[in-house]
Amino acid sequence: FAFCCIWLPESARFYVAHDERDKAKTVLERVARYNNKDLPEGALVADYIEQDEKYPKKRSGILALLEKPLLITTLLIWLVWMMNAFSYYGMTLYTTKLFQSTDTCHGGSEANAHHNRTSLCIPLKQEDYVDIIATSFSEVPGLILTFLLIERLGRKLTMSLQFLFFGIANYLLYFCMSRSVIVWILFVARAFIA
Repeated sequence: FAFCCIWLPESARFYVAHDERDKAKTVLERVARYNNKDLPEGALVADYIEQDEKYPKKRSGILALLEKPLLITTLLIWLVWMMNAFSYYGMTLYTTKLFQSTDTCHGGSEANAHHNRTSLCIPLKQEDYVDIIATSFSEVPGLILTFLLIERLGRKLTMSLQFLFFGIANYLLYFCMSRSVIVWILFVARAFIA
């Protein structure tokens, strides 16, 4: 991904914030051309860029995110990102722990109980790998659903609903169910947190 960033253009907002309006207009023209639309006539202006004598003009950077007007938003975005990352990777790791357990009530296998107890490592079986791969494919419908929900409901409500359904799916994993139901719940949980 990092190598692809070389070819990604900066946003028009970035160029305007850095007083490069010609580049901003070029980006907007490319977007308009891609969407088969005409760029509206007029000059590109941004009121917040115009500075008065009391506030000297300064370039924005990563530290600008930690200044007073953006601090709370920045911290909230970081918190949500960390919650999402920990939930996603936690669910991925929890899946293998469920399948390695001896508790047949929660997706494990009785065969795991007869494993050599001199080692704490219980190997996964072929069935476990198939189920893990199946739950991993949940990201595709999960991302498609996310795009559709964002278009209909907006970002905040979509994110809230996805965290809610992920939490419900996690809660359901505490109940005694068959292996196939456990796999479906894991599929749904990973789809909503993807």
